[in-house]
Amino acid sequence: MREEAERAKAEAEHKAKEEAERQACEQAEKDRAEVQWRAAEVAARQRALAQEASKKRAREEPEAGPSGDWSDNAR
Repeated sequence: MREEAERAKAEAEHKAKEEAERQACEQAEKDRAEVQWRAAEVAARQRALAQEASKKRAREEPEAGPSGDWSDNAR
């Protein structure tokens, strides 16, 4: 009788350990997916900001003259 109780206890502990490991793996996968989602959001925002900055620079920079125009520098 005592052996059966010990075996049942060990089996219950084993099942509890397996369940805890399964839950930990599941949570880790959820966390990983959330991190990937946030990284994608950050990357998209960075691309948008870079495009915005590029457009702003293009509006602010004066148009360049012909590349062979040395008249101002020849004097």
